[in-house]
Amino acid sequence: MTKEQSAVELGSSEILETRQERRRRRHREAILAAADELMKEKGPDATTMQEISARSDLALGTIYSYFSSKEKIVAALGERTIAQLGERIRKVIGTSEDKGHVFAYGIRCLMEASINDRGWHFLLTRPEIMTETIDRLFGPYAKASLRRDRAAKPYQIDDIDVVWRQAIWAVAAACIAVN
Repeated sequence: MTKEQSAVELGSSEILETRQERRRRRHREAILAAADELMKEKGPDATTMQEISARSDLALGTIYSYFSSKEKIVAALGERTIAQLGERIRKVIGTSEDKGHVFAYGIRCLMEASINDRGWHFLLTRPEIMTETIDRLFGPYAKASLRRDRAAKPYQIDDIDVVWRQAIWAVAAACIAVN
């Protein structure tokens, strides 16, 4: 029986996860939860993959099958933080007509995270990872917003990709300056 058949027979329009997909999701969450706890306690630089393995109660080989390095785990934790910040920023977008205000609010949110989240300190020493993560999570939305703004003519934008990349690096610089 396939996932789709199971969902249909149960009267659900959702596609159910397989046992393997549930296990993979639980393992990934256990790894990230353990890493997050340890990195909040000790900082990312002092946290080892062996400690993450022990705290998550998963074999070291299992950890490496999900994340090839500690940097990848930190990046995944950073993605969570960025996604949460994105939700905060999206709520403000609907309340303000001033696009500059929204952009400034977004930068302020990222700067607060850089001050309060030890994982950001780690990412700030690797700005290429941070900017790639911001681009992947915010890029499509930010570029669409810039296209709308360009069409409404509040800004003169010739190359949206260049403007967006400059904005990402400005945010990275601001976060590094705060720390």
